[in-house]
Amino acid sequence: MSGPPGYEVEVRPLARPRRPLILAVVAALAILAAGAASSLLRAEPQHAVPPASPSASALPVAVDCGAMRAYDCRQAVEAARQAIADVPAAVEAAQAWPSLICGDNFDCPPQLLAASDPVGSVALTMSDRGVVWVNVFRIGQPNRLNETRQVIEARVVRWFHAPA
Repeated sequence: MSGPPGYEVEVRPLARPRRPLILAVVAALAILAAGAASSLLRAEPQHAVPPASPSASALPVAVDCGAMRAYDCRQAVEAARQAIADVPAAVEAAQAWPSLICGDNFDCPPQLLAASDPVGSVALTMSDRGVVWVNVFRIGQPNRLNETRQVIEARVVRWFHAPA
């Protein structure tokens, strides 16, 4: 016997790389990329988004925290503003309390009260004389690591216009 059974392989030198072809492809791609970049730089934006109204997103002019801690007050006012973020009128004043505004089970659902930690309530006075009452809660939500983190959530309780 001459040796273990196997495959017979022909040994030959590797072919030379085709550098001219690779260089031509790279050059063509570079020319295409430069053309696309120059057309993008010259193009006018077709759908320009107007800047957000600074008065609608700015902090209220007057914030009264009453008996609330400053940190809770800031969080409650910001959450209340976010609850009505799509309103075009600016918030002129905010008054916060460490208690909730609960007239019935629709204002403060028992399930929500049981599953959350109340932060307080906020009354927002708008530039169009609208007044919005908002309850603010800390709700535990699991994250991807299955740890519970506290999320601030605001619920609009009442919305009315103040008399002139």
